[in-house]
Amino acid sequence: MAARHRGRGRVVAISGGAVVEPNAPITLWLNRALARGIGRVLFGAAVSRAKWIKAGALMITAEPSAEGFYKRMGAIRIGEGPFYFSPETILPSLLYIIPPQT
Repeated sequence: MAARHRGRGRVVAISGGAVVEPNAPITLWLNRALARGIGRVLFGAAVSRAKWIKAGALMITAEPSAEGFYKRMGAIRIGEGPFYFSPETILPSLLYIIPPQT
């Protein structure tokens, strides 16, 4: 899923994930979207997709500077771990519980 800049058509944010089965963790990647609401839209799309497959939660591995964003979305920090390609970089792990259907 990609978000494109209006008028210019260039990609400004990308989200993706791997879903093995319902209730499996989903990893979401977002680049810095310059505080324009793009991350919120992509996060909402990821939550909608998770609801569609009947997942109970999103497991998020975030860039350290994005941790606050995910916490504002309702995620809670559950740990941290090294970035595979740069082990000296520690990435926060967060969990977002999918709200029940109303």
